[in-house]
Amino acid sequence: MTKSTFFRNRLIQMRWFMVCGLSVLALWGCASQGMSPSTQPELPPINAYTRNLLSQTIEKNQHILTARGKGWLTIKSRKIKSRFRIIWMTRMPHDLRITLLDAGHPVETLVTNGTQIHFFSHTGSHKPYTTDADSKDLRYFFPVDIPMDHIVRLFSGKIPIYDLPPTRSFLPEPGMEYSTAVITEDSNTKTNGRQNLEQRLIWDTRANIQQISISKKSELLNKSKKLYQTNFNQWMPTERYKIPSLMEISNPRGERLTIKITELEPNIPVSPSIFELTQ
Repeated sequence: MTKSTFFRNRLIQMRWFMVCGLSVLALWGCASQGMSPSTQPELPPINAYTRNLLSQTIEKNQHILTARGKGWLTIKSRKIKSRFRIIWMTRMPHDLRITLLDAGHPVETLVTNGTQIHFFSHTGSHKPYTTDADSKDLRYFFPVDIPMDHIVRLFSGKIPIYDLPPTRSFLPEPGMEYSTAVITEDSNTKTNGRQNLEQRLIWDTRANIQQISISKKSELLNKSKKLYQTNFNQWMPTERYKIPSLMEISNPRGERLTIKITELEPNIPVSPSIFELTQ
């Protein structure tokens, strides 16, 4: 082998090793993100369909102004693990009267007008009293820190959703059946008082809302802290409306609230005295 042939072969080998090395680095970079170049998904755009789907979810069942219902409330927290039969009445946007029953006997009645809440014990465990609607006493029965007006919406057959503009799409966890997933953000915290919220919404392939996750953004740390998540597991038709009938609300601390609606009568006549805090 001549000297020129030797150096030419060495040059070819060096080029081959460089190509292989670059290919390995490229594949390793894709693998570090959990997918190969051929399976890199494209995020769906924020288009007219997405905006329309969000608008429809916000407006869903908005014609329900009052409601009377029956169902079950399952509570899991550090203080209580119980399942109650419940009956309730609502009047939009803030009024709720709900009674918890055990073995058919009333245990506790809660009445709220959005700013205050009245507790009445049917077992004599405490004297009747009224306190602020955001009182920690409410967390005994509703341990997840979901706004009271959102609880009223759930018991009225509505979707508890913030009316915020969509900003970008995201990929849900693997295994979820979904068609659209978007993030809406609170960009004007100084005027609306929602404290820099981020809302993640997922719809299934039938355009039913599947999950709503609420987080609080931290501009200082450039990340979000999850507050709670609502899963919509079942839907139920009524005479005029299709309502979410099985909802599971949870937070990162492992506390969970499950609402099962078995009956709901929308837009029934309701006496204002039903929601008086002293009744």
